[in-house]
Amino acid sequence: MDSNSSQPVDSARNTMIKIEDKVARSPSTASSQDARSAELKSWAATFERMSDQRLEKQRFVPSDKKDDEISTNALGAKLERALGRRMSGQDAVFKSRVMNEKAVEIAAS
Repeated sequence: MDSNSSQPVDSARNTMIKIEDKVARSPSTASSQDARSAELKSWAATFERMSDQRLEKQRFVPSDKKDDEISTNALGAKLERALGRRMSGQDAVFKSRVMNEKAVEIAAS
C-alpha cells in the first residue's frame, strides 16, 4: 500500500491539530473563545480516539482505472434511472411498422 492512501485522513488530522494549537496559543479574553477551544479539543480528541491504524491499513484504495470504471458504472445507472422515470409516464405505444413492398416500389418511382 502506498503512502498516499492515508493522506486525506492524515491531512485532516493535521489540520485539526494546527487549529487546536492556534486556539491554544491565542489569548482568550472572552468566554466564547474558551467554549470554542473546549469544543475543538473535544472534537480533536474524538477524531484521535476514532482513528485506528490497523483499520486504516486495511482501507481499500482503488486504482485510477478502477475508479474510472466505478464512475462510469454509476453514471450509467443514473442515466438508466432517469430514462426509466422519463418514459414511465408516457401513454404512447410503440407499434412495429409492417413493410409493404408495393409502397416501397411507389416511393422509389
